[in-house]
Amino acid sequence: LSFPTTSPRHTSRLMHFWSNALPFAYYSTLGPFGTVFASVFTSWAIQSIEDIGVQLEEPFFVLPMRQYSDGIFDAVNQVGRNYEVYELPSAKADAAEAAELSQLKVGENIGTANGVPLKRAHESN
Repeated sequence: LSFPTTSPRHTSRLMHFWSNALPFAYYSTLGPFGTVFASVFTSWAIQSIEDIGVQLEEPFFVLPMRQYSDGIFDAVNQVGRNYEVYELPSAKADAAEAAELSQLKVGENIGTANGVPLKRAHESN
């Protein structure tokens, strides 16, 4: 599900105005020096939480997905270059039987089933 882009923009603007209004609320309690430090720290903490929320909602714009997929692709290819494909003995027998059957002409006996001779009925592609 895609998250609407207007919501994070609205939240970001609200946080900006709130952070700019914060020193006026702190000044009467903390004085001029405490206001600066408290305002900066509080604004940094709130903006960080908001940024983490945006990244959690849309992680694929932040994560380097192309680099991840290229790395996985290279690793799989490396495994393929280092190891040969194991072919099951039954697959080898099936391939040999298919090659043998392809040499037979239409109408020739290809075996028996329950004592009944089987004939090749058509050409294979």
